Amino acid sequence: MKYLINIILLMLLFSTQMQAQSKSVNSFYKKYKKEAEARNIKLNSFIIDISRSFMDDETSDLLKKFSKVQLLVIEDAKIVNPSDLTSLMKSVKKEKFEDLINVRDGLSRVQILVRDSKKGITDLLLVVQDQEDDDFVLLSIQGLFKYEDLKELDIDFNGKEHLDQLPDKA
Repeated sequence: MKYLINIILLMLLFSTQMQAQSKSVNSFYKKYKKEAEARNIKLNSFIIDISRSFMDDETSDLLKKFSKVQLLVIEDAKIVNPSDLTSLMKSVKKEKFEDLINVRDGLSRVQILVRDSKKGITDLLLVVQDQEDDDFVLLSIQGLFKYEDLKELDIDFNGKEHLDQLPDKA
């Protein structure tokens, strides 16, 4: 009987985690990750937990809050179809993502979107379009973290100073 209850609990846990994943982000990622100019990294919670042992305490504490990380870097931004990107942004808004930061600097654009719950941020999406360097970056982080945790992210881009100005609670 305990075995059956444990299986049911695991299925419920798994089903809630599956609901948290953005279908539109996964679809976009899946479409472009096979391009010759694309580099992709996908880390699940097991790999993240293993990597924490190689990090300093502050970074390890932040990574503990992540359950999945997807990174897609395309070195030739022209490959990304503008209509696909527009569709992605519209779809994630329908999936209850909200703009956190939207910075345009010359030919570069950085968008950070979050989806949150009463407990905190459940998803973070970073989209960088750099036409000057001809790069495109899509970073998706799933987990449960707070706005103040975003200040600890060590991501270098024009406009990052706006992350440091976020309130501790939102």
